Amino acid sequence: MPFQDYKEGEAPLIYIITPTYKRPTRYADFMRLLYTLLHLKNIHWLIIEDGETTDVNIEKLLSAYDIQHTYFAQINNLPKKKRSLIRGMDQRNAGLNWIRLNHNIETRAVLYFADDDNAYSLEIFDEIRFTKKVAVFPVGLTNDEVIVRNGKVVRFGKQRKNYQRKFAVDMAAFAINVDVLFRNPKLQFESKHPGYLETNFLEKITTMSELEPKSYNCTRVRKIKT
Repeated sequence: MPFQDYKEGEAPLIYIITPTYKRPTRYADFMRLLYTLLHLKNIHWLIIEDGETTDVNIEKLLSAYDIQHTYFAQINNLPKKKRSLIRGMDQRNAGLNWIRLNHNIETRAVLYFADDDNAYSLEIFDEIRFTKKVAVFPVGLTNDEVIVRNGKVVRFGKQRKNYQRKFAVDMAAFAINVDVLFRNPKLQFESKHPGYLETNFLEKITTMSELEPKSYNCTRVRKIKT
């Protein structure tokens, strides 16, 4: 199927969860992601502000464009010493809860975590729309490598000696079918160990053999961590 050449109602919905927070480059980063997502059909963008209130300038940006979105605030409940090490966890969990409360279970949908300080190829969104359970793909400028043999993920690349993860992937290196959320009503991110958010999350819902490699068996980079 050609890129984005879908008939009405044919393309599964993509929920895109984006935590955001105040920083010098925030508005430039946010605009880059916004302009990327404007090219996509049938998405619902969930933007969750790290704080007690939303940002008026982000609200103005969103209201200026025709993009389906929900923007709300969620405070960071982690201890202060952990907040810089585990950023966006409470906001992502708030996004998961929003989907559970608002999603029409008769609508086909997938979920993707897209931070606003990274760059994305449009093709990755096309590739993840038809995720059956959990899809994975490589991310540029990280040490995470997905090794695929005969169409199956068999392992991940080398990791630091004291940093061993079963699923060594970036937060934006996987997508899940929304049905997984409803089959696992308590599924959320946990702050047990910095750097292990992704693997702890995925270990609850899938196995290595179930992973669906995208991007030509994980040989092409569709997203760059900046």
